[in-house]
Amino acid sequence: RCTDCISHAHFCRDCLLAHHRHNPFHRLLRWDASGGFWERISMADLGFELHAGHSGRPCSAPGPRNARDMVIVHCGGVVEMRVNFCRCASAQDEIKQLLALGLFPGSWKRPQTAYTIDLLNSFQLLSFHAQTSAHDFYAYLRRLTNNVLADEVVVSYPAMSKDRFVLTTVALGSVPRAYGGGERVRVPSSVQTPWYEA
Repeated sequence: RCTDCISHAHFCRDCLLAHHRHNPFHRLLRWDASGGFWERISMADLGFELHAGHSGRPCSAPGPRNARDMVIVHCGGVVEMRVNFCRCASAQDEIKQLLALGLFPGSWKRPQTAYTIDLLNSFQLLSFHAQTSAHDFYAYLRRLTNNVLADEVVVSYPAMSKDRFVLTTVALGSVPRAYGGGERVRVPSSVQTPWYEA
């Protein structure tokens, strides 16, 4: 069952995957009949893979898949998920494909971690109004992911500690030359914050 859907509906595996193709970060529970409890799982635990390009469908270009296991940090916690990048001849680079999915990469070259734009906006508001540090915010996300065994949650704090850099880069839509940039990156207008727009 999904705890983020409004009805907390119960689904079979196939229906849940089909219903959540565009909501891959919803928090899910699976009944463990042997233990008699609800076990927290992710879409990745059910075999879901995130596809960049093609409206969430797999790329049909011939050749080997361009896939990578990534840590995705979102408002519901931290999840490890396989991301398949488009490999069409006209495909954009991986950074732009992640941005098109609403994910901001943790690095500019072969990112292993990505943050949802909604998460970055939430952190920005909390840091401005509640003086929440990146360390405390990430500790909260680890607890949200697994409140019992929070220390087992994948840590990508070093990338998260660069939150000001990440937020400023998203807001300005540019990549510093030191990180392989120097040219403006097209960032969806919904991502840009009004007080930083150029």
